[in-house]
Amino acid sequence: MSNLNNNKNSFPKIKIWTLVGVFYIPIIFVALILTLPKVEWKYVFESASSKLARHHKEAEGYGYPGIPYISNTGTSRNIYVSESDIAYGECGWNFYCVPEELNTKKGVHYLPVNLPFRRIKENVVKLGKSYYCNKFEISGAGKCTSGGWRYGTER
Repeated sequence: MSNLNNNKNSFPKIKIWTLVGVFYIPIIFVALILTLPKVEWKYVFESASSKLARHHKEAEGYGYPGIPYISNTGTSRNIYVSESDIAYGECGWNFYCVPEELNTKKGVHYLPVNLPFRRIKENVVKLGKSYYCNKFEISGAGKCTSGGWRYGTER
């Protein structure tokens, strides 16, 4: 009987946390190596006001009258909000601008939007009944809400 007990105790004991470490540590290590070089570290600790100023500078570089904000509706409408919080609509299919001669001219034209405009957060504005999210902060599918961009499908 004692010989049988000695055989049971002679097997090496492998604990569950050892197995977890053996399997998951290489996976985590490879994931970190692949993702960390893609992180823009200069923007990680950026304040909201400096981010807003940077976005205004980017919009100016593209020739927009302000930061482009995309609608939460399926129309893909954009408005452009200037530093002085004036909302501009793009004349054409998504906003009807007056005077009508602007629609016949070549190029893109922007006119102030007359609907009630309100800033909810640094990255969200409300125009009428629709919320608009800062387009420079959107990097995937989702929907604009009053709290910001929610990633995932709209369904």
